[in-house]
Amino acid sequence: MTVGDESPGGLLIHAHRLRERFGEQPELDPAELQATLGLASAAARWDVAAIVANTLAIAHRVMARTAEATEAVESALTYARHAASPPEEARALMTRAMIRLGQGDMAGASADLTTARSLVDIDPEQLVAGGVTAFHSGDLALAESMTREALSHNTISDNARLLALNNLGSMLMTRQPVEAVGFIREGLALVSPANTVLRAVLECNLGVALAESGAVPEALAAFDRLEELGRAHDLGEYQAEFDMEVSGLLGRLRLLPEARASAARGLNRLAGPGAALTRADSLVTAARLAIADGDLDAGRRLLSDAKALYEAQDRPVGVAITSVHALILDGSGDHAAMAGYAEQLAQSGLSRDAAWAWSQAASAAGEGRESAAAEDYLRRVVASDNADATLKAEALARIALAHSDFATARAHAVTALGIIDGRAALADAPDLRHRIATERATFELLLRDACVADSAAAQLDSLLRHRPPAQQPLAPGTAVDDQRAQWRDLSRRVESAQEDPFTLATLGADLAAVERRLRATEWTREGGSGGRAPFGLADLAAVAGCPLLVVARIGRDAVAFHHDDDRTERVVIGAWDQVLADMGQLTRGCARLATGGASDAAYAAVRSLAMDLDATLGAILPEEAGRELLVVLDRGLDSAPLTGLPRIWERAARFASLAVTAPVPQQPALPARPRVVVAEGPRLQYAADEAAEVAQGWGDDAPLTTGTGVSEMIGEADIAHFAAHATLRWDNPLQSSIHLHDGPLALTELIRLARVDAADRPRMRLLYLSACSLASAPSDAVMVGAVPMLAERVAAEVIASSIPLPDEAAPAVARAVYAAIRSGHSAAAGLAQARAAFGEDPERTGVRAALTCLAAYVAAP
Repeated sequence: MTVGDESPGGLLIHAHRLRERFGEQPELDPAELQATLGLASAAARWDVAAIVANTLAIAHRVMARTAEATEAVESALTYARHAASPPEEARALMTRAMIRLGQGDMAGASADLTTARSLVDIDPEQLVAGGVTAFHSGDLALAESMTREALSHNTISDNARLLALNNLGSMLMTRQPVEAVGFIREGLALVSPANTVLRAVLECNLGVALAESGAVPEALAAFDRLEELGRAHDLGEYQAEFDMEVSGLLGRLRLLPEARASAARGLNRLAGPGAALTRADSLVTAARLAIADGDLDAGRRLLSDAKALYEAQDRPVGVAITSVHALILDGSGDHAAMAGYAEQLAQSGLSRDAAWAWSQAASAAGEGRESAAAEDYLRRVVASDNADATLKAEALARIALAHSDFATARAHAVTALGIIDGRAALADAPDLRHRIATERATFELLLRDACVADSAAAQLDSLLRHRPPAQQPLAPGTAVDDQRAQWRDLSRRVESAQEDPFTLATLGADLAAVERRLRATEWTREGGSGGRAPFGLADLAAVAGCPLLVVARIGRDAVAFHHDDDRTERVVIGAWDQVLADMGQLTRGCARLATGGASDAAYAAVRSLAMDLDATLGAILPEEAGRELLVVLDRGLDSAPLTGLPRIWERAARFASLAVTAPVPQQPALPARPRVVVAEGPRLQYAADEAAEVAQGWGDDAPLTTGTGVSEMIGEADIAHFAAHATLRWDNPLQSSIHLHDGPLALTELIRLARVDAADRPRMRLLYLSACSLASAPSDAVMVGAVPMLAERVAAEVIASSIPLPDEAAPAVARAVYAAIRSGHSAAAGLAQARAAFGEDPERTGVRAALTCLAAYVAAP
């Protein structure tokens, strides 16, 4: 019928059809509902008016139009009572309960649900609504029970089943994420393609549940689909919730600036009174991100705001979570208070959150040397239902360490590392895989604590053997040529000085959007199984064919190991935090010297630091000028300028990361006629001279390419030399780019362009980055830098610097490196010869300082 059919039967049929249609598509224009409501009121058809008003209220609520929903639901209650229709009155009360729940009015929501249950026999829709209220009130057991009961009813409608599946998945996503994924996917199979809002909600929950289960690439794919829905449709205030969930995953992946920006957008969209419930939870997410980013003041403020909302909403679970965070921030060490909140969370059914709170209480008790209390809390973590497997493994390892049961502690730490490596193996993109693998850091340190009583050789063997497994060859790349071309053009324009400020701002936003789409393409690609296990001490020493120097964090100390001729020695360099600070100061001092901006006092300070460290290493590292050395450095030390130490200055030192493992042990040999690709970049004074040096060194026997079109030739290159500047992304190293004449080349693209040979080894023998600072460490100390990843996936050896080499010195250094390679030696040997050639001439202090930060990087097998 049409709205014009005003017969009694016609109006009722039309009202039911409208309910069905708007249940599937709540975002439809409500004008037809309003018109039908007017006809029903004029005809005094209060039964029809109640149905239509209820439908209107539900549509407004789903679309987060709180004021309109409240007005419509009050009308529905009035009409239902005029019509003496208990079912419609109960429906209106349930809708009002959901509105009140969104506003944080737990008492009002519970009262409405109680009244609704008294009006009619309990039905699936009431069970679904009751489950939501119980969930947000903190009674998870009741919430899950009611929702499962709703799903068991034969009379449940398709729409109610869909909501129940989504809600049950949401309830289980942090406790039983694999089961949650199943429920949410079942819901996605039922949702109408036209119901974009509910599809978006399900995709968002699917992304969260997948992330909780460790399937990060699939989670990112779900959020990518969610973003596509957001671009195509107005998702209203739901977009704020989606922003918050995305920010949480980005935070887990340590993309903190981007995560905090997403959280800020979400909070700005949650300013209305109807969003109070969601806003409280979102404030906690934003606080966690701020704390992880080192912004403790913001973290405290956000936690305080969240706690105030939770208290106003009578949500003790939220109060408990914010209170634990506040106690951690205050550093009071009040483990008993933390334990009390943990117990409260456990009683509410939040076993995963309770386990986290118990672990925090255990850490606080341990810091206070209250070992009995710490162990008791750790045992509560182990006993917690549905606690994360790695958290349980950590608790078991710490209990074993407390009893000096080192074998058991090692076993549990290795178990946790295996779980994390399995999650990382699901990712194909190297930068995503390494981000997931940062969770290893805690367990790497635990494993080292469990080996503290071992001999130096056994300790070093464990360090090396428990590095991350090597990655399998990358999957074939998805065609993104158009996006790459768009990114390259936008990057070139942003870097140029030819655009006005307004255009630059627009271009910057467009560039960020294209970069996110490119990253989504890379990061949603799933990987295969785990790769080859890393070598232990004996095998690595045999393959390296030279002495090893390994510097790692053990407990709170930086410890150096030296292995040569089956003999291993170790020495404590100093406190780990102090060594990190000294390395940073040494790098900054070298940078000032390299640019000619330092005084004699600054030079003396840099030299004193280097000499002190050299003297400490002298206990285990002999002075053997000319002899090769493989230096393997822990997370946070990737860019340490150790070549500046006198006993390493003239050695052919190759540097590797403990966080990276080469795919295969053997490195490719240089063919008799290598293919050499040389690229020059703009705004580099001596780029042409450097390219000429490289070309002259190889002569006519090797093909040579310079200038533009380099990216098309990278895949076949044996040697690639870039005389070009670069832009380093401190927060996301592989998003850094090299500036070429035909536009920037992103390191992610360089990795995809690189080829492997028949043995899955990087085909390229050498990647030479002569005029940039891409070897700088990332801002996050547990992250892997760009150059170690390039050594893993692009070339057997990578030459790069953490500070730019003076342009005038670059040709001479390149000449020495390629002379060494042509004579059968390593690039590291050529660098050692270049360093020795500059002697002690005080006029060359700046060049020597820069050479301190220029090194040859490899991936240790």
